[in-house]
Amino acid sequence: MSHPRIHFDPFGEPRPAGTTHPMLDELRERCPAFHSGAGHGFWVLTRHEDIVAAYQDAGSHSSRAISVIDPDPPYQWIPIMLDPPLHTTWRRLLRPLFTSARAAAMRDAVRRRCVELVEGMAAKGSCDFVADFARRFPTTVFLEFMGLPARRLTADADVHGCPMRAGDMVMLPLMMANRDPRVFPDPQTVDFDRAPNRHIAFGAGPHRCLGAHLARLQLRIALEEWHRRIPDYRIPDGARPTEHAGLVLGLDTLPLTWPT
Repeated sequence: MSHPRIHFDPFGEPRPAGTTHPMLDELRERCPAFHSGAGHGFWVLTRHEDIVAAYQDAGSHSSRAISVIDPDPPYQWIPIMLDPPLHTTWRRLLRPLFTSARAAAMRDAVRRRCVELVEGMAAKGSCDFVADFARRFPTTVFLEFMGLPARRLTADADVHGCPMRAGDMVMLPLMMANRDPRVFPDPQTVDFDRAPNRHIAFGAGPHRCLGAHLARLQLRIALEEWHRRIPDYRIPDGARPTEHAGLVLGLDTLPLTWPT
């Protein structure tokens, strides 16, 4: 049986900001699964239902290799690249560090650090938001234990006519699942009150991000303190923000300017 083959290289050069989502949306609507010949070759699942099912099926998807461009890594990140039952043991040991109560106890310290960063740049009138804030803020307060997509198959599977074999690499793009119109009506619209909201920004299954409570706290504080001190800002004329779409989709640069 033939199956879709598309040259999809998520690890290529940075793209103009705002162009990746439309490209991924088109791929998701064209086919629910396909094979890419980029790198060593790998499968890609594109829709929310299949991606969630793969994350939850630790028996058929191993995290010993998590990057589709590195199917036989000589390293092992703990606990991300462990499989159950060893992964379960490590996660049980680490869970007390990332409870909602522990995150709440860190609220004042997280807010102080956020205020220091924002006040330090407020008088300057401009910044690169990625380099000056978005990277610095979380790395100073957040030790991230994140389950990443692109787990290796441990058993044969046929998904939407794609004959996947044990040992093949599979990419499970969260950014495609989280804009699937089968789950999220009008997915291009930013709706802070969307309900229900079955997003999997923090992953799914046994490798769901342990630091989700702390990440939400940082996001909330960052939005509050930034807008309290820099409420009016814009992308300067002529700026060209760029983004990447590897294991996660994110900005490489975001120049901003504001009145002082």
